[in-house]
This record gives sequence, C-alpha cells and structure tokens, in this order.
Amino acid sequence: MRPLPLPRSRTVARSAGALALSLVLLGAAAPAAASPDRAALRGDRFALQAAAIDDSLLSAAAEEPAPAARARLWGRLELEALASRLRDRVAVRGSLEAAVRLVLHPGGGSSPGEATLRVDHPDAAPGAVPSRAGGERPARSNLRGAIRVEGDSAAGSADARAAYARAFDRAAAAPGRARLQAIASGVAAVRDLLLESGHYAGDAAVDSIVPDGATTWVHVGVRPGGAVTLEAFEQEGARATRPSAAAAIAGV
Repeated sequence: MRPLPLPRSRTVARSAGALALSLVLLGAAAPAAASPDRAALRGDRFALQAAAIDDSLLSAAAEEPAPAARARLWGRLELEALASRLRDRVAVRGSLEAAVRLVLHPGGGSSPGEATLRVDHPDAAPGAVPSRAGGERPARSNLRGAIRVEGDSAAGSADARAAYARAFDRAAAAPGRARLQAIASGVAAVRDLLLESGHYAGDAAVDSIVPDGATTWVHVGVRPGGAVTLEAFEQEGARATRPSAAAAIAGV
C-alpha cells in the first residue's frame, strides 16, 4: 500500500488494509510539507512515544530496530508514513477493526515536538496489540462487499455491481475461514465473475475496509477492462486430423 499524506483532523481507511487511521494535531499549526532542512530549523521534528506498541510490530513498521525508532526524531510526513505501515501490519495480524492513532504536539521554536502513536482495539484496552501467537479473535461483524467499478461499460452497470457484491458476500461468508482469508475469497469470487463474462484482463482489489457497527464493509475496486471474444481457434495437427475431430478433442 502506498502511504498518502493525510489531511488534518480526518480519519482515513485504506486498503489493505485497511484500518482506521486518525491524525490529530494539537498546538500551533505548521505546513504539512516542507524540506527536511527547513522543517528542522523551525522545530518540525517529533520525538516518538510508542510505549504501548510491542517492539516487533514497531520495528516492522519503522523498518529499523525499535530502540532506534524511539530514540531518533521524526518528520511529520515520516510519521504519517509510519502510521500507515503500522496500520497495514496490524491488519495482517487479523485485527481489521483496530484504529491506528497518531497525535502530534508541535514543539516551540527549534524544540522538537512529541508524537504519540498507539493502536486501539474496540474490545481491548487502548494501545493493546494482539500477539502473533495469540491467534485471531472471533469475528465481531459480518463482512460485506461494496463494489466500485471503473469505466462505464456494461460490466459497471447496477446489475453487474449487485452480482459482484453477491459473489463477494457468499464467498466471504463461507464457514471455517479466518477474516483475511474470507476477504481474499470474496475478491477471488469477483475475479471469477469477470472471467465468466469474458473480461480476461479484468482485475479486482481491496480499496479499503470500513467497520460499521455489526457490518464490516470491504470496498472492492473492479477494473473490468475490455471484453475478449474468441474469433478463431487453431490446433497443431489439424491438417492430419479431420477438423470436426480436432474440435471435439479441444472441447469446442
């Protein structure tokens, strides 16, 4: 997933992800984008406070040892990218309803500010993170597909979108599957429908995952591409074999 700069005071859910990510700015406001040198001169650097996040998770998201990540100063955009990667890591561990929260307290003058990063789970104490060995918690909500089709072809009609959503819902609701496996099965079912309709170059992918009470909506982007029509079929050896026999062998 490619991290994007987040607007102030806004909650964003992205793919893959796909968890809620909140960015809260407290204190004096500062421009969101600036060169590292200028940012450092005006104190747009932050000390990271992530005590509630275990070292393995923080190290994977920061792409450096956890002690080093906690010891150095971070830029604003670096922290937003870190929060996005942390959100992805938490999603991979199976916690789809968790929220990654980044709170920035800008410093004064050339003094660094403070950045607090935590993971909140709806059924656990704030900041708690499930261990990799702890397994996945029981599902708390139903997975439903929300379909967005690119382009204006027949593959993007209301009937087609409804068919994609039904295929996703049926596959995701199959028993005996973990949450991420259920989502993958739903996306695969949408791709199968594209193939059945002749859209062999089509694709489907998760845009975002949005918890909403008893339902977790999986927003799926569908790119159908152009339909493919078989115009001719040629099989080696047909010159020595009767055309009707060659066609029967090929199943045509």
